[in-house]
Amino acid sequence: MPRTPPSGADAALIQALAERGVHVSVFQLERWRAAGQLQRHPRRGLGRGRGTRAVLLSETVVRAEMLARATRQGRALASVASGELVRAVVSGEPARLRAVVSEHLRRLAAGLGVSDPTLAAQAGADSDEEAEALLEAAGRLARDLPAPAGAHNMLLDAAAERGLDVAGIPRMPQWQRPQSFMAVSLRLFAAGRDEVGLDEVAEALGEGLGLSAQAADDLQWSVAQEEERTRRRGEDPWGALPPVHDARTLLSTIDASEDEGLLRAAEAVMTVAPIQLMAVLGGLMGVHGVEMPLTVEPDGVLRMLRHPVWWQWGQYVTAASSSREDATALSIAQVLNTPGLAEALPAYLQFLREELGLTGLKESAGQD
Repeated sequence: MPRTPPSGADAALIQALAERGVHVSVFQLERWRAAGQLQRHPRRGLGRGRGTRAVLLSETVVRAEMLARATRQGRALASVASGELVRAVVSGEPARLRAVVSEHLRRLAAGLGVSDPTLAAQAGADSDEEAEALLEAAGRLARDLPAPAGAHNMLLDAAAERGLDVAGIPRMPQWQRPQSFMAVSLRLFAAGRDEVGLDEVAEALGEGLGLSAQAADDLQWSVAQEEERTRRRGEDPWGALPPVHDARTLLSTIDASEDEGLLRAAEAVMTVAPIQLMAVLGGLMGVHGVEMPLTVEPDGVLRMLRHPVWWQWGQYVTAASSSREDATALSIAQVLNTPGLAEALPAYLQFLREELGLTGLKESAGQD
């Protein structure tokens, strides 16, 4: 039986992959599509009643290349973190970067059983069985995750013990049982805010902070009442809160971002994150009076603890978010989803460099 030749868009895709040293067949493309791993080509009108034609997107080429390399190397797709993120930034390819970041976001959601976060009802609202599955997956993952980073309170306590003036620098909440809050955060990431009520968030906060049963009930009841009043006014109950970083919103943010802005944000995140870790370590050494090459002076520690970027993002940078590709991709999307944060990172980078005495280093990710 003769084989059906590939369509125009598929032929172009196969050719583009071949130019990258990757060889696939039209049948492999169809298997990926049937499994929901590769999107179909969008169609564009030819005008004047002449019908439509399939269009090859650069994102499709990148996605197919990642699938092909994973298959060729005998690895499960979920394990692919082969430095594509770094290569996309260094080569200055926004389409490639967009595809890699989006793939990591989808993979993180898939770990919670959500096959397509862009579908409004996909994350568990269709049935009680799906909602239970998401709840169970979030609880299981939350038990395996480390507690939220406590760098702020650790530095603040060290500064206070040194006798520094920490007046006006508030403490972060002290977690007692963080797994409950982490579980609801994972559900919020996977399902979106339409599927997680603010009263559930308040309940998880009360348990995570170790509040008394009465205090936790009062908090949940107060938040539930305010949420209902806000909805009755036709307003968004989440509107006055920090941005919600659910997978669907983050994917939309990545898709809508301009090429230059996406590249700048990725460069900033990948440059600032490791330096932020050095600043935390150097700050601890500084307030304890330990001399080392990258010590942050005590006054510099206080300046960092008061810095708005530290509050929004810096204190949550961990070794995982600095080194793991999926965590870095998530951080890039979160930075873009926080108004003004991507634009503030370059100045924050300069601030950290000055405090660490690194002003002579090059500032652009990927430079030799």
